[in-house]
Amino acid sequence: MFRLFILMLLLSAPAHSASYWLFGDSLSSDAGAWSSKVGFHINNVAQAGSMITQSDIPRQVSCAKREVIYWLGTNEAGDGVSEGLYKLALRDHMQFLSGRDCDVWLVLPVLVTLSPELEQRTKDARQWSKAVAKEYDNVTVLSAPYLTADTIDGLHPTDNRHGIIARWITKKLAVG
Repeated sequence: MFRLFILMLLLSAPAHSASYWLFGDSLSSDAGAWSSKVGFHINNVAQAGSMITQSDIPRQVSCAKREVIYWLGTNEAGDGVSEGLYKLALRDHMQFLSGRDCDVWLVLPVLVTLSPELEQRTKDARQWSKAVAKEYDNVTVLSAPYLTADTIDGLHPTDNRHGIIARWITKKLAVG
């Protein structure tokens, strides 16, 4: 049912000159997240708990007059997903988006420092994302201005940090 809703949303959304698809997780999905604080159009299909390895990009996605902001991977790191599975799933998404002539802004998974093990897993996921991104000419890698000290629970940014991220991504995308 949720996939049907997303499909209907994707097919009904108008294309704008500064319009982006957003594929992400809880760092981007909330009503108060950075994605709601930017001054440009985002077709936000981010969903809390989303994982590269357990999600598909809707096959109807078109990048005519749109680019993609892709911010996934933190949940895989938290769950300890293997390098092989992570890279395989990310390549599948990047290949699909490349085939649709999408310009992709791949935001690296955030560095989570709640434990030494989690910190290492998120460092690994960031490296795996960079390695896959190098295989595609249409992908630009970004590292968000994320600080564990500026979170509400050690992972999710405060309202202030969401504002900082919104201004940062607006500048990086040269929108506005």
